[in-house]
Amino acid sequence: MATIGTWDEREFQADFPINFGKGHRGHLVYKGTQPIGIVEAHRLESGEICAGTIYWVPQADKPVWALESLEPLTVTPSVRCDCGTHGYIRNGQWQDA
Repeated sequence: MATIGTWDEREFQADFPINFGKGHRGHLVYKGTQPIGIVEAHRLESGEICAGTIYWVPQADKPVWALESLEPLTVTPSVRCDCGTHGYIRNGQWQDA
């Protein structure tokens, strides 16, 4: 995961339409018509957006999470960001670790 820039709140919500709560948002990543992962994004105290991709279908040398449920989204194991954010996406909600 990495810092990807700044967005105003309207742009942040539009670009990352899935709301996991606690300031975490996302959008699905597709290969053709098949969802293969999700970009999870959250705002840092500086106002910048930090984001990374969580894949449940293997992609080159990227880590792979287990997709337990697509709707509501649940992936395991936990998600740990380079910025220090650590938590779980369970039942479509962000849960701090």
